[in-house]
Amino acid sequence: MATILGANSESDAYEISNSLRFNDDDSAKLSRTFDSGGSQQKFTFSTWVKRANLGSGYGDLFGTNLDSGESAGSKSLSIGFTSSNTFTIDSDTGAQLSLSTTKVFRDPAAWYHIVVAVDTTQGTEANRVKLYVNGIQETLSGNFPSQNMNTAMGRASEHTIGADYNSFFDGYMADIYFVNNQQYDQTYFGKFDSNGVWIPVENGTGAGGAITFGTNGFFMQFKQTGTSQNSSGIGADTSGEDHHFAVTNLASHDVVTDTPTNNFCTLNPLDTRDTLSEGNLKRVSPQGASTSTISVGSGKWYVEFLVVTQGAILSGFVEDGYATHGNAQPHDHGDNALFYTSTGQKIINNSFTSYGSTASAGDIVGCAFDLDNDTAQFFINNSSQGTFSKTYTTGASYFFAASDVTTATNSTDFINFGHDSSFAGAKTAQNNSDGNGHGDFYYSPPSGFLAICTKNVAETG
Repeated sequence: MATILGANSESDAYEISNSLRFNDDDSAKLSRTFDSGGSQQKFTFSTWVKRANLGSGYGDLFGTNLDSGESAGSKSLSIGFTSSNTFTIDSDTGAQLSLSTTKVFRDPAAWYHIVVAVDTTQGTEANRVKLYVNGIQETLSGNFPSQNMNTAMGRASEHTIGADYNSFFDGYMADIYFVNNQQYDQTYFGKFDSNGVWIPVENGTGAGGAITFGTNGFFMQFKQTGTSQNSSGIGADTSGEDHHFAVTNLASHDVVTDTPTNNFCTLNPLDTRDTLSEGNLKRVSPQGASTSTISVGSGKWYVEFLVVTQGAILSGFVEDGYATHGNAQPHDHGDNALFYTSTGQKIINNSFTSYGSTASAGDIVGCAFDLDNDTAQFFINNSSQGTFSKTYTTGASYFFAASDVTTATNSTDFINFGHDSSFAGAKTAQNNSDGNGHGDFYYSPPSGFLAICTKNVAETG
């Protein structure tokens, strides 16, 4: 079973409760134009990020824009990922500031902690811009800013989260800090736990000490604090500085519990023939297949999905080693795969057998897999289609999989591993969690069945 960042082992570990899901197709962003200028020579940007759509244009996490009528000249700055999956800090005039990594960051299953720390007053060029990823300083190459140069950050202009110009981030962000007067290193925001895993810390408890936010600093936790430009609290600044952000093309259902301290399963964009969106939870399939980012080898697990456009949809589990992710027909793997079809059949050992009712557009299909007792059960709109035996391989691990068996009709479905019981607003959220209190499901999972997330996986062993 893979080790995936998100399950804190420390008993007193700081827990991040929410993240915000950005879908680049929606041009989603948070924005604020600061009333007055702060320090432009010293700033720190820190965030936890889990990427979704990889290698398709720039994925900017934080940036500033030119004001109306302004021309280039260190008046804008973007921080984020490139189409090559490297990380970049880039001004509108690259000769003034343009830095990037050679290392790529393309793991859609993992949360990355990013810290960009800038102090252009430093005498040594390499000390003026520092990048830390998961507690380790990364090498940057390119054009460092000249000494005492004013960057675009912190000035009285528009600042955006999840976007810059027409480049939009696709994925999840959590615990976003902007410090407008200091160059802080990573020890203010995280630490290594007893297992050597980099984990977040609460403000003031890190080795670096407490954070001073400065003139235009803020802290985004995506929760309501009583004062916000948005009634759902999406754009609320929880630093106490009241630097709240306006919300564009984001809604309350985009606030999810997939976080660095409890990492939830998604579909894997590196192993798919489908078109994925909405944080790698929605799939459009022309006869393709997608598998999950997290596998399980024991325990009882629950997943549900909304049929958006009916096709020959399959949902089920595929044994690791037989999961040819992206295979048009993964049920071909004999007894190493188990699927339910939207036409009401089950597939075991590559044999199609009548099982339950047809699932139509608007129906929610629940999938319950008991790896300890060799059973499986599917539901349509919370109505069980019956429990049946399925012999799982002892010691093996299994991926959730969704697929189609025909090209006749493209199917669209929205998988919910416990992220969003509204299915991105298609349904009214029901907010049911599993027996451990994790996840956001439309229907209550059967007794003992859990969401596929790192806290549950760690408890199951």
